[in-house]
Amino acid sequence: MQLKWKVTAMDCYPEFSGATDYVFNVHWDCLSYYNGVSGGPFYGRVYSVTSVPASPGPFIPYADLKEEQVLDWVYGVMPSGDKERYENSSMQQILNKITPPVVTPPNPWPTDVFPIIAPSISSQPQTGITCWSGQNVSIQAGVAGQPLNLQWQKDGVNISGANFSSYVLNDAQVGDAGTYVLTAANSLGSVASSGCVLAVNPPQAPVITSQPAGLSVKVGEFALLSVAFDAYPAPVCVWSKDGADVGLGNNYAIQSASLQNSGTYKVTISNSYGTVESSPAVVEVTE
Repeated sequence: MQLKWKVTAMDCYPEFSGATDYVFNVHWDCLSYYNGVSGGPFYGRVYSVTSVPASPGPFIPYADLKEEQVLDWVYGVMPSGDKERYENSSMQQILNKITPPVVTPPNPWPTDVFPIIAPSISSQPQTGITCWSGQNVSIQAGVAGQPLNLQWQKDGVNISGANFSSYVLNDAQVGDAGTYVLTAANSLGSVASSGCVLAVNPPQAPVITSQPAGLSVKVGEFALLSVAFDAYPAPVCVWSKDGADVGLGNNYAIQSASLQNSGTYKVTISNSYGTVESSPAVVEVTE
């Protein structure tokens, strides 16, 4: 959130040469500009009339007064905390507009306060993302410039409602696979990010990619049986020894081996799409 104070009008009394002190009625605004996750700029105005006595020093003709000097006078005579209250009020006006998001820049854009800046991509999105069907995916890019109209595209087609610097896919499906690009535009031009290629793997029954290996350890030593697999949704792994279940998980650990741990081990891997059993792994424990 950016804030800027601006004098919009001044009434000066008296206005004649030789005066060393006078009173202003100052009309001023507190403007707010938001360009965050919403991808849109907003501005709000707070209005007040303040009587401002001139600070000590040489008389400054009305025509020569600078906005910074007048604002210094305004701040100097404000009751304690008023500046912060005006700023908070302005920010709240903007935040209220952001829920739900409003991404259309104000028309006309207040160039007297916030100059138009050509759009640019400050950080590119990920070059590629691979996920399983049903997972959530977030694609992000950094943008700069003001005001900005942001638009995500998939394979060159605009995505409805995707007008933020990040795009979130909840429960991604195989049909969501493609190349995603963010475009940013304003009256000075447009720019597009590099593409993020999204690959969505379909649900898969468990497939073992690395079988558990047999071990030979001495009494008291540590032993670890491991298996590697591909599967989605995440499966349940059940380890057995000589046909009797002994543990769950991708690995089976024997913290301090005893002769009774000798035997033949297998792991059964199951999800809603299928079940697979590993090849046997013989564990030998010797004294």
